[in-house]
Formats: sequence, C-alpha cells, structure tokens
Amino acid sequence: MAYLDESFDPAPEGVFAVGAVIGNERDVLKAETEWRSLRKTGDRPFKHRHFRQRPASLEQFARAIANSGMISVGMRLDRGYFSRHRKVAPLPKHYLRDPHLLTYHLHIVLLAYGLSNAGYEGEIDFTCDSCEMHGHNLTESWESLKHKNPRAGSLMGSLFMEDDATCLPLQMADLVAGELRKAGEGWRTDQTATSTAMQILQDQGSLLVLPDMDEKALTSFWSFHAENQSVRKAGS
Repeated sequence: MAYLDESFDPAPEGVFAVGAVIGNERDVLKAETEWRSLRKTGDRPFKHRHFRQRPASLEQFARAIANSGMISVGMRLDRGYFSRHRKVAPLPKHYLRDPHLLTYHLHIVLLAYGLSNAGYEGEIDFTCDSCEMHGHNLTESWESLKHKNPRAGSLMGSLFMEDDATCLPLQMADLVAGELRKAGEGWRTDQTATSTAMQILQDQGSLLVLPDMDEKALTSFWSFHAENQSVRKAGS
C-alpha cells in the first residue's frame, strides 16, 4: 500500500513536493497505532504546516514512521522553472492544465519501477488525498498512465481517494512532503542542514528520495517527449 500527499511553496516559485509512505498491512497498523498515541483527544488532524514551529513534535511523528518499517519516498518539482517554460514545453495538455499532475505521475511510475527492480511481485494500491485539486485528474488518467508505462503499470493496482483528516497514512505522507519541501537545495550533500525529523528518516534508512525535477531533469524530460512526438508523427 502506498499513500501520497503534497506540500508546496506559494506560486509561482519555490518547490512542489510529493511525499509517500509505503508498507504492508502490518507496517501500516504499527505506524497508525504509534501515530494515534501522539495525538490527544480533540486534536485537529495532523497537518505539517501546523507543526512548523514545533520541531520536537515533528521528530516524534517521524519516529512513528521510521519505527514502523514503512518506507518514505519523496520527489520535488522546481515550480519556478516549470511555470516559466511549460507553455512552450512539448507536453500533453493535461500536464499543461495541471502541472503538478506531472510530479504525481512521475513519482508513482518511478516508485513502481523501483519496486519492480527490487524484485517485488504483485500489485500495490495507491491512495491520494481526495481534498487535493489533483484528485479528479489523477483518477481520470490512472488507467492511461498504467497503459503507457506497462512495466510500472503491472505493479500499479487500484487508485483510491481518501480524506487526510481521517486517513492517518496520508498525514504521514504530508509530513514527508512538508519536510522534503523545506529541506532546501543542499540537503543531499549536507544532511546537517536538514531538520531533525528528516534526519531521523534518513538515519533509520526509511527515506528514499527520487531525483529532483529541476531545470536539468525537466529539460531532459521535455526533450524525450518531443522526440516521441516526432517519431509518432513520422509513423502516422
């Protein structure tokens, strides 16, 4: 089971991050049990933005993820570069209408590829936040995404939408996305510059971060799409 949520800087600059937590039923149950123990009766649902000034609490929630056996996965998109160039980029229209859908799609496909390379067999279901604006586009594009990426698609089971107010693993994914978004540019080479919560996930080996969709990666991605479009036109 994989649960995904997002965190982003104010438009049009900054970072858009998608975070995920992945685990089997036992891992999820263990994480949920510890997560609930950190909440008090009457507390509002966990939102990373509510804890930005409470690093000690974020550390406790990060340990709940790390101690459960779940794996955290994240990806970041350079919002500024994408916004400045997306109108001339050779991308499908649904990415131009909803640029952050691209981050979700890449995150899901690369995650499935990684599981395939690791020898995972069977399907993994994905759950996203029903309250996010990308939910409808994700649902509509799900089967097409699986069809266009057959190797990854063979591991992609069903897509579910749930409310992060009641779905605790989505709250965990929100923590991963929020910490990754605020980590800054140099965190890959200087872990001491990251928050303690993120260091906890890194130190326990429960954090996997996919390549940033920065200027270099986006340029390469757009070139790949342009070449594919040229091949399809030549063959038609």
